[in-house]
Amino acid sequence: MTPDSVPPAVPPLEASIRGDLLDRWGPLLQGEALRVALGYSSGAALRQSLARGTAPVTLFKIPGRRGHYALTWQVAHWLARQGTAPDATASVQRRPPADP
Repeated sequence: MTPDSVPPAVPPLEASIRGDLLDRWGPLLQGEALRVALGYSSGAALRQSLARGTAPVTLFKIPGRRGHYALTWQVAHWLARQGTAPDATASVQRRPPADP
C-alpha cells in the first residue's frame, strides 16, 4: 500500500464484529476465546479441525507459547462473510399446518 492509497472500506457488519472481538479479547484470539469466536462446540472439535486442516481462518503458533492463534480481524472477516452468505440468509421451509 502506498502512502497515498486508502485502505479498503470495511463493511459495517465486519467492523461491528471486529470491534466487539477486539474489545473483548484483543488483536489475537487463542484457546477458549478462539473456540467460541469460531463457533466450535468444544476444544476437541477445534483440535479436530486443526488436525484435518479445515479451520476457516489461518491459525499459527507463536514460538515459546502454547496453542494456536488467529488474528482477530481475520476471524471478524470470516464471521461477517458467514452472516451474509446467500445460504445463510435463505428462508426456512415450514411445514403446512396439520389438518384438524
